[in-house]
Amino acid sequence: MDVYRAKWTAEIHEEWMTALLRNEPHRSRARLERTRELMDSNTRDCLVTAYAHLIPSLTLPDANDRHVLAAERGGNHRSHRIDGHRDWILALIEAEPDLTLAQIAERLYERAGYCPRPSVVHQFFVRHAITRKKRPATRPSRTATT
Repeated sequence: MDVYRAKWTAEIHEEWMTALLRNEPHRSRARLERTRELMDSNTRDCLVTAYAHLIPSLTLPDANDRHVLAAERGGNHRSHRIDGHRDWILALIEAEPDLTLAQIAERLYERAGYCPRPSVVHQFFVRHAITRKKRPATRPSRTATT
């Protein structure tokens, strides 16, 4: 169990590197990029994505800081795992539109060995503005064939 869980975004990286270069122009951008790579690769689940949709709803004294709060509140630092299969998932639901979220997760496991929870599949659809509303089951009509 981690005592501390570090989280940051690509935007936060860009902010600290830009500020450091502005205040200490002798520093090398390439060295800072290398530091960023080391931070990302040596800190478990640190890079947060899928938070931009929350920014407009947040109010802070400095509006330019809303992305930090959005990343902390609703960011998803594991969404890249399912997002890497985006094209395949879209092709799958195009071919078989009646699959449930659990069935999509199961197919993803069969294909790639990655087994997301159905809620992760649901959030994938939310992030990509994909709606898959199914018609509710109806009772058979007594007067017409259904």
